[in-house]
Amino acid sequence: MAINDLYLQSDAEKGETPISKNLRLRSDNDKTQFTYFACDTSAYDSRIDDPPDAADITSQDYTNDGTYFYVTMNLNGAPDTSSYTYVVYMDYPANGTVNPDYRMVYSSGTSELEQMSDSTWSYVKDITITVKDTTKIEFKVALEDFGYPAGGNPDMHLWCATYDGANSEPATGSDGANMLDRDLVTGYYTLTHEQIPEIPWPLPLLFIPALVIAMYIIWRKKFSHANRSHSPTKLDRGDKA
Repeated sequence: MAINDLYLQSDAEKGETPISKNLRLRSDNDKTQFTYFACDTSAYDSRIDDPPDAADITSQDYTNDGTYFYVTMNLNGAPDTSSYTYVVYMDYPANGTVNPDYRMVYSSGTSELEQMSDSTWSYVKDITITVKDTTKIEFKVALEDFGYPAGGNPDMHLWCATYDGANSEPATGSDGANMLDRDLVTGYYTLTHEQIPEIPWPLPLLFIPALVIAMYIIWRKKFSHANRSHSPTKLDRGDKA
């Protein structure tokens, strides 16, 4: 694992000062902290030393709820879909070669999932895009829409890129002369199968109470049967003990 982004924090001044592509000075007057972010490869793409803030990827995050998969692309500035295109590439199922099978595209009038077919990207369906905290783009797609889970429980490879121009994503592959930034040089983040649950989120909430109720019913039946088997026989007036 190599350091992919490095930050220095101090109380000397408020704000963030870029020192280089991989080194920034950040301070907020309230605390002093030194942190780093690690990933699978050695550095950022260096084709453009200082891309526009709206196309400058600082990091990415992911999460899921068992039904939907979320990827957040963190930028150095507010996204501008009229000037740039934002893409999340997903190599799933990961089969030993790094070739993206799906991608999520966000640009002017476009928010969709696409699939690689015959070396060309083709539309699958629309996805949900949410811009959060001004500089964060959240991509939301249903797990089943990109074939999860696939047989054999494979991993996923994931990476992000930005391109100059609206709706300017490459028609084939993931590279392009107009690429402005890529969160990793040529590598990818690996998400293991265990990191993405197969049980949709609402189901665990239903499963646990159902299990408790079933156990209670079984216990009541056994308890009632035990009581009947040990209860004394009631005698009528004409019966003899």
